[in-house]
Amino acid sequence: MQNRLQKENPGENAVKDARKQITRSILLALTALAVIAFACYAWFVSTKRVTGSIRPVQLLGSTFELASAGKMGAYDAMLPDGLNISGASWKPSGTVTGTDKASILWQVSGSSNLNNTEETGCIQPGSQGTIQFSVIPKTDGELKLNFQIELLPMQEKVGKLEILENNETLENLLKGHFLFQYSIDGTNFSWIPCSTGQFSLTFTGCTADTPIPITLTWRWPYLLRLVTEHTEVVGWMKEDTRYFFYNGGNTVAPPAELQPNAGSFAQYDRYYNNADEYIGENAYGVLLRLTAEAV
Repeated sequence: MQNRLQKENPGENAVKDARKQITRSILLALTALAVIAFACYAWFVSTKRVTGSIRPVQLLGSTFELASAGKMGAYDAMLPDGLNISGASWKPSGTVTGTDKASILWQVSGSSNLNNTEETGCIQPGSQGTIQFSVIPKTDGELKLNFQIELLPMQEKVGKLEILENNETLENLLKGHFLFQYSIDGTNFSWIPCSTGQFSLTFTGCTADTPIPITLTWRWPYLLRLVTEHTEVVGWMKEDTRYFFYNGGNTVAPPAELQPNAGSFAQYDRYYNNADEYIGENAYGVLLRLTAEAV
């Protein structure tokens, strides 16, 4: 099911939609970083059920685990080695050091709206959805975690996917055109800064092995004027234009004003649309990766 933002001007938007390219669905993985040196990791592991108990794998000494419920994605088998490990089949083996890390596929439900459950699924400007995971403390008391969201562009080669590297323009535009918020109560959401993708949460009164659900919302805004409804995002646009606007590789000056009635708005609207085109033309797909580290 495609969740599109409302189009206020069908004629104008039809032209814009024709110019904006569609990219493949978001692929999902989580990487848990070392929380204590040597053999002390928290891994994301997920079940194959939409509902039911969560049974994550834990390595000795970890202070938390990450888990989710859902189903596998249609593109999972195309992922490169190290990013195609499912929670159901992955087993810890060998010597774990303080610098190793691995990715476990993040399973999703229908509300994620990522359209990656079928090989024909794609996302495009106007797509949005909700994705969830759980933090499972391994001890009672307080737990503080630092999180980071990354959007990794993917390219297709002979039926396989690999991370597209050395395209700083694409990486920056993905940060600004895919916007995320988080919530621990499912009601009050906070923006995740697009420049860093980082946020921190402190959980007090934790009970060991009791999951704490976390909700993320994501959106790929369809038009610039829809972004102007969010004051914080507009502030980001004025601070650093490289995450939002594209002008053929030329530097885009920070806008003095971004209201639809401003004289320069049409120009920045074109730059914003150019960025969507650039994403669609250069990325076959996108891998969403969340890392978590205890501090």
